[in-house]
This record gives sequence, C-alpha cells and structure tokens, in this order.
Amino acid sequence: DLRHDRAEVLRSRLRGQGFSEARTSHFVSADALARAGVDGLSAVAIRNPLGAEQALLRPVLRAGLLAAMAHNLRHGADGVRLFELGRVFSAEGAS
Repeated sequence: DLRHDRAEVLRSRLRGQGFSEARTSHFVSADALARAGVDGLSAVAIRNPLGAEQALLRPVLRAGLLAAMAHNLRHGADGVRLFELGRVFSAEGAS
C-alpha cells in the first residue's frame, strides 16, 4: 500500500543519511515520559502492567529514542543517529 511504500522510501533516505533505525517498546514509564519532556496526560494507562516501567502505552516516540541513545552512548558509541517509524497511542478522544 502507499503508506508502506512511503515509509520504506523514508527509511531508505534516513539510512542513506547515516541514521540507524530503532525499534523501541510500545510500553513506557511516566518517568521516561517526564525525562523526554512529555507530560503523559494523554498516555493510555495499562490496567495491569508488569511493572512501573511498562505502565503506559507510548504517546510519543521520543521517550524510547532518548533511552536508546543514552544506552548507546553509555556503551561507548561515538555518535548516535537514530530514527523510528512506529505507532503511538493516545487516550484523547477514547471512550
């Protein structure tokens, strides 16, 4: 489909620019959102999470990307250039 084709073109262009694709968890913590500068008010809460680190469905990709970048830098990466194309979730408008 057209959306898939556009995503593949974007992935190819970003990889050509030296970026690596990240695939982060759909689950985040309120703390991770706060570190990413996101208030989390629109995040979807998990009714029975396995732990506080997986209590919310991600409303933005930024929190996971920042965590992945920090992990890479802590483990000696000279520079980190990441992107992610993925699903985000919002409680806004949900009934």
